[in-house]
Amino acid sequence: MFTDGACVHNQSAQLRRAGFGAWWADGHDSNFSAPLEGHEQTNNRAELSAVLHVLTHESRDVHIKTDSEYVLNGCLKHRLAWATLGWHKVRNADLWRKAHDLLLSRGSAVEMSKVKGHATSNDVRKGVASARDKHGNDAADALASSAAQAHSLPSHVVKDTLHRKRVLRDIQIMMVEILIARSVQVQAQNAVVDDSLSHVCGTPSSGTSCTESTSQYSDTDSSVSDSSSYSSCSRSSVHSQLPIHSGINHPT
Repeated sequence: MFTDGACVHNQSAQLRRAGFGAWWADGHDSNFSAPLEGHEQTNNRAELSAVLHVLTHESRDVHIKTDSEYVLNGCLKHRLAWATLGWHKVRNADLWRKAHDLLLSRGSAVEMSKVKGHATSNDVRKGVASARDKHGNDAADALASSAAQAHSLPSHVVKDTLHRKRVLRDIQIMMVEILIARSVQVQAQNAVVDDSLSHVCGTPSSGTSCTESTSQYSDTDSSVSDSSSYSSCSRSSVHSQLPIHSGINHPT
């Protein structure tokens, strides 16, 4: 028999709704589909829930065919190790515990294998999937999809939620663009400052960063001379665009 899980609006954790299905044969009384219960609506939980339904309701020897590698590897490869480690950090541990207990307590045999999901007629012609597996997987997928749609949110809620997400995304993009533009503006201003400094203090190739000047001023009446040295190399003076003064005081 075949199991499958499905999830609608999978791109949004707020909107996604999952369902699962199990198919034995066309018109079989055991064919089953149901919406996934619980807050966490994911495709993996739906896939695993479908297998749990079969293990719970099918007491005979059963061969479960699934297109979920997650479910197949969990049941055949990892389940015993997870149980030994106390299910520590195992995603969907609540469902895996149930599957583990059911498999251990069964008195009948359980076989599991993987089939190609959503196989095409071309896959059948190439031998990638058998016609039987394609038909069974398609039927299980239809059951799971109908169950997921059965408890999907109303269309207006989905539309409003997606609209809010688009608005939020546009605002985030706009904020990033503003930050980039400001960064470019700051770089341009710094380039202007550096260029102004190179004119005031001399270019680096001249070997001097500042010009030290010494001026002497003499008073003819008192014959007193005053000399001062100054250095003009200040980024702040360039930013304020004020002329650079030597700070010389003329004697009276």
